[in-house]
Amino acid sequence: MEKLNNNIKKIIFCSLLILIAISISFPANAIPFAGGNGTVGDPYQISTVDQLQNMSDYLSANYKLINGIDASGTTNWNSGAGFEPINKFAGTFDGQGHAITGLYINRPSTYHVGLFGYALSSSKINNVGLVDVNITAHDYVGSLVGRSYGGSITRSYATGKVTGNNDVGGFVGYLDGGNLNQSYANVNVTGDDQVGGFVGKSLAGTITQSYSAGKVTGKCGKGGLVGIIYCGAITDSYWDLETSGQSTSAGCNGATGKTTDEMKTQSTYSGWDFTSVWNICNDAASS
Repeated sequence: MEKLNNNIKKIIFCSLLILIAISISFPANAIPFAGGNGTVGDPYQISTVDQLQNMSDYLSANYKLINGIDASGTTNWNSGAGFEPINKFAGTFDGQGHAITGLYINRPSTYHVGLFGYALSSSKINNVGLVDVNITAHDYVGSLVGRSYGGSITRSYATGKVTGNNDVGGFVGYLDGGNLNQSYANVNVTGDDQVGGFVGKSLAGTITQSYSAGKVTGKCGKGGLVGIIYCGAITDSYWDLETSGQSTSAGCNGATGKTTDEMKTQSTYSGWDFTSVWNICNDAASS
C-alpha cells in the first residue's frame, strides 16, 4: 500500500511539472502583439515585423506602431514571396510617425497587393512611412494599399519601387471611393495600364494636398500623379515633371506638374500647412 501511495505521489508530482511547463510556454491571455487589447482606447501595439504580419488574424482591430520596424528580413519569407499583404482590413492603423523599412513582396500572379492589399470602407490608416519598399504583383498594386475601398489614408508616405500590370500606383494602386490626404510617394512605378506615381486609378476617390516624385513607366493610361481618374476630385496636389518622366496626369486642374526645383520650394504648395503638418526637409516636402 505504501508503495502504491508513493507511485501516486510521483504521478501527481509529474503532472504538476507538466502543467507548470505548459503554463510557462503558453501564458494565459497571450496575444501576438507587444501590448494593448485591440480597442480604440487601447490599440494593439506593434513593435516587430512578425507582429505586423499577425494583423491578418485580427482584421477589424485597432493598431499602433510603437517603434520603427526593420522588415528587410521579409525577402526570405514564404519561399521568396515575402510579406503576405493584409487583406480586407477594416480596422485602424496609426503609425505614430514611425517607418517600416525594407518591406518585400514578390507575388507576380496576385491581385490586391501592398502592405494592406485591400482596405475596406471602415479602415483608417495614418501617420506611417514605408521606406525602400520592393513590391511586385499583378493588378491593384501599391506600396501602402493595393486597393482602398472607401477608407481613409492620412499623413503617410512611401519610397522604393512598385511593379505590376494594371492599376499600379506608387502609393495606392486603386483608389476606389477612398480619401487620401496630406501624403506623398517617391516610388519608381512600372506597369502596363493605369499607372501613376501616386495612384494608378481613381474611382470616386479624393486626393488632397499630396504629391509624387518617382519615375513612372507604363504603356498607356499613365500619369505623373494619377494614371486614370473616372470620378472624384484632386485638390492642391503635385508631381515632379522631371523625375517622373511624365508631362501629364489625370486630375484636371487639381493635379499640377512642377519642375524638380519648384518641388523643393515651399511657395509651390499653395494652401499647405507648413507650421504643423509639412516642412521642407532635404530639399523635399515631408509630413
